[in-house]
Amino acid sequence: MKTDRNAPPKSAQKVLAAFLRDDLAEEVLGDLDEKFVSCLKKRSLLRAKLNYWYQVLNYVRPFAMRRSLPFHRMRYTMLQNYFTIGWRSMSNQKMYSSIKVGGFALGIAACLLMTLFIRMETRYDLHLPKGDRLYRVVEVFDNKGHIERGVHLPAPTGPAMKEDYPEIEEVARINPVELFGAGNNDIRRDGEVENTYESGFTWADPQLLHMFDLPFIYGDPRTALADPRTLVITKRKADKYFPGEDPVGKLMIINNDENNPFRIGGVIADPPAASHFQYDFLMSLSGQEFGQGEQTNWLQSNYPTYVLLRPGADPVRLGEKLRSLGEKYYLPRLLEVGYPGATDAVKNLSYTLQPVRDIY
Repeated sequence: MKTDRNAPPKSAQKVLAAFLRDDLAEEVLGDLDEKFVSCLKKRSLLRAKLNYWYQVLNYVRPFAMRRSLPFHRMRYTMLQNYFTIGWRSMSNQKMYSSIKVGGFALGIAACLLMTLFIRMETRYDLHLPKGDRLYRVVEVFDNKGHIERGVHLPAPTGPAMKEDYPEIEEVARINPVELFGAGNNDIRRDGEVENTYESGFTWADPQLLHMFDLPFIYGDPRTALADPRTLVITKRKADKYFPGEDPVGKLMIINNDENNPFRIGGVIADPPAASHFQYDFLMSLSGQEFGQGEQTNWLQSNYPTYVLLRPGADPVRLGEKLRSLGEKYYLPRLLEVGYPGATDAVKNLSYTLQPVRDIY
């Protein structure tokens, strides 16, 4: 009878029991014990224990392992095998594989690009907090059945709308016409000599800052464009001309007109790419007149005009009511200058309100 000293190594038995399937454990352990006793009769105890360990390691086979243990290993082996087979197939058919893989990659890339493009195109002007109440006024003229539309209105149109229609909470005009100093200009800091040619200039009413809720970095939106010859610039231009400074109150010279400098009233964040309103320099329309009587002239159209409706106002109904502007303001001026067919022209004139989020 064997003693504990001459018994098989317990650690080897535990290892075997840990991974061996339950239906094989009793039979395998019995066989190994018999082999251990037989080996012990012929060889030393050390040789018998080493042989026992060798027999245990020989049972580390997928067929003998517990179900929970080999599952991940077998799955890894299967995946490794699939990759090996796939790589060999690709290596043997390089042209065919290149076409298939390249086409698949191009398809995925095209889908991603289209998704990003569509996402960009459908997000225009969604950042505007009051976007659901912001509209651009569109003038519609029926010219003998040919419908003509335009967004450039006479200077007094915006103020007249705000005065005559209580549905309108606020009105703001812009003037992007290059003839009047918008568009592209030479500009420099006061005291410097070299000019920089810049684009993105437009004239704007002070109310525009409030209506569009332009985020200010420096300055007060209530006063930034309140005074004549004041200027609001974007952050990227502030960093360019006034790096590390607060430029509010400082002067800039436009087109070398040193006698009429512009004072910076504020700095706004750069406009998002998904916005139809893209300008770097907003010049105040306060006190500005492009020619004698231009601000009261109903026969000169230069101003895209935005309106902010009061909550609950119906833009369609208001658009119909705006037709009265023609009879009240246009017709007297046309008759005054002797315009032929003035009455018929005014009858064919109407207005619609275009949501800002639909402009792009």
